[in-house]
Amino acid sequence: MKACLNDQCRAVAVIQARMGSTRFPGKVLASLAGQPLLWHLLSRLRHCRTLSGIVVATTTLASDDVLAEWAAAQEVMVVRGPQDDVLARFLLAAEHSAADIVLRVTADAPLIDPLLIDTLIEALQQSGADHALGREDFPSLHEGFDPFTRTSLQMLAEVDIDSDIAREHVSAWFKRHPEAVRTVRVALDPRHANPWGARMSVDTPADLAFLEAVYAALGVPAGEADLAEVGALLHRCPGLLAINAAVRQKTADKRSRTVLIRCDGGGALGLGHVVRCLAIADELREREGCGVRFAMRGEPAGVAVVRAAGFPVDLAPDERKAAEAGWIKELVARHHPDALLLDVRTDLGPETLQALRPQVCIALLDDASPRRRAADIGFWPPVPQLEALDWSGVEAQRCIGWEWVALRRAFIDRPATGAEVPPVVLVSMGGSDPAGLSLVAFEAVDGLEADCQPLLVLGADFRHEAALAERMIHARRHWRIERTVADMAGLMAGADLALVAYGGTAHELAALGVPALYIAQDADAQVSASACEAAGFGLTLGLAGEIEVDDLRCALAGLMDDPDRRRAMAHAGRRAIDARGAARIAARIVACIEHRTLAGAGENFSHASRLAME
Repeated sequence: MKACLNDQCRAVAVIQARMGSTRFPGKVLASLAGQPLLWHLLSRLRHCRTLSGIVVATTTLASDDVLAEWAAAQEVMVVRGPQDDVLARFLLAAEHSAADIVLRVTADAPLIDPLLIDTLIEALQQSGADHALGREDFPSLHEGFDPFTRTSLQMLAEVDIDSDIAREHVSAWFKRHPEAVRTVRVALDPRHANPWGARMSVDTPADLAFLEAVYAALGVPAGEADLAEVGALLHRCPGLLAINAAVRQKTADKRSRTVLIRCDGGGALGLGHVVRCLAIADELREREGCGVRFAMRGEPAGVAVVRAAGFPVDLAPDERKAAEAGWIKELVARHHPDALLLDVRTDLGPETLQALRPQVCIALLDDASPRRRAADIGFWPPVPQLEALDWSGVEAQRCIGWEWVALRRAFIDRPATGAEVPPVVLVSMGGSDPAGLSLVAFEAVDGLEADCQPLLVLGADFRHEAALAERMIHARRHWRIERTVADMAGLMAGADLALVAYGGTAHELAALGVPALYIAQDADAQVSASACEAAGFGLTLGLAGEIEVDDLRCALAGLMDDPDRRRAMAHAGRRAIDARGAARIAARIVACIEHRTLAGAGENFSHASRLAME
């Protein structure tokens, strides 16, 4: 790097970085095109001819030791300051580097442009302005950097108005108070236009996946993605934008919120609770700008799914399996979440939640237990069991209806692609299928007189491999068997009808418009399944262990022979469940947190929030 154009002026890049990102912990060292995000920034900044130095400004937290060590190994100056005062870190960096001009760089925008950085710094020097930016009326692909004078940085340390914005976002304060600083604007390369609103920074794993796809499509080495070529690529391949289209940028004045989700999954329990909680977690992280972490028992299958989605997991110590209350209290004290979302069937009592309410907003998912008496808000499908409950004295806001069913985003507006001849019959009994319902369903479908294409989906912990293999030897039909399905929505959408164990799968099929028959694992599930039948998109066949193979076969044959009824069931399912419930739940939880903050902890929050949100 060369010195500034004015030898008496030192321009220094200060990269604000930490491992504890709310939405994507550890993202600054996450790999992109084979190199950490922070490596990309250093590589591109070293091409700037106007910079005299680079500083990484991180926190004094132990979790950032690895970051500081990595940066030092790259022969970059490192300064460490308060976690919650980014401005203090910038002042420290400016002092240690003797900077006259500070180039603020966020650690999550790896495609920063050296040529534009030089242009901005030169404009700042030549104009005598305090701050430099690109043209205001030109949406561009540029993100994550802006230069300003050290004098203006020191002025920020003394401001009172919007001081939180200054301390957390530094130069965002300049944009809020243009009268306080002189900003020079520079023209931008037309090839860098961003008419799509493409996100070029990394706030979530979806953002990282988008940039990985960009690098793969360009076929260039790490650090060499030219923004003009990126713009041309997006013109040619606008479908890439769908990868992170759902992610919303958190505004400078929006406080970071965190949500702790308590759920379990895997083994005999299956993954239904985990899958729907992940759907909500994705919406909280990507649309609502929240940090999310999970608290789970140590079932490997469920924990692996959550971690693969990029969420941190707290595992319950084995010796505390009978001490749910103490564990939850400890987690709340350690992580200070704004909300606690519960989707469990444990013995956690309402008295524990009542004790936590002054500290955290309590949300329940499909939970009819006494915990509802200590919750701030709850979400339920419209099942008959709710009508039989005693709701007297319950302050929780009740969100009841098919619109509150939490499904993954892949099920939104995805039409069924069935209508095959012969029809595709999907069989799915979920999880480990302890009762062996897949075997019963196999016999029923294989013995149908009418022709069909049978599709059997097996859970990761399916326990009846030997028995299934024996039946396959004598099968009358050619069975397609699927395991570890990457695109379950796509697989389901290709079915003409389904035979499933009642659970979350029933709602997913309804959203896709696939008519289904349900086998209930227990009496409670049978009652819940009756709500789907009443809504017109499913048929309840009875309890597992009581239903005969011939009964299943007869019900399947009757539905296969009645295309008009199947069409009516498909229409009823799509009308009832639009697969946007997870987004609604996430938004309502955040609204609960915000109204709780306004109402004040310890006050009668539930009443205040209900009045504000209804």
